[in-house]
Amino acid sequence: MIIEETKRSIHDALCVARNLIRNNSIVYGGGSAEISCSVAVEAAADRYPGVEQVSFFRVILCVWVLLFIYLLILTAFIFNICSMPSGHLLML
Repeated sequence: MIIEETKRSIHDALCVARNLIRNNSIVYGGGSAEISCSVAVEAAADRYPGVEQVSFFRVILCVWVLLFIYLLILTAFIFNICSMPSGHLLML
């Protein structure tokens, strides 16, 4: 099982290298959209002093909490901490 997973990992890495050589653009993943969103909201919050700024920071906190939950679920499935019967989807 470990050998098969190692083969898949090497294949994935080779595919990434091949695709970067063919087209050198990178599509970011792993929560980068959420982080970019929170950075933009934080920059917008700096323009509003006082109480209005608090609502911006609450939005940022919500985005970060959602990202954290997403990463916890992803980590659980990668390391097979929780298992689900095949054919079932995780519903949040």
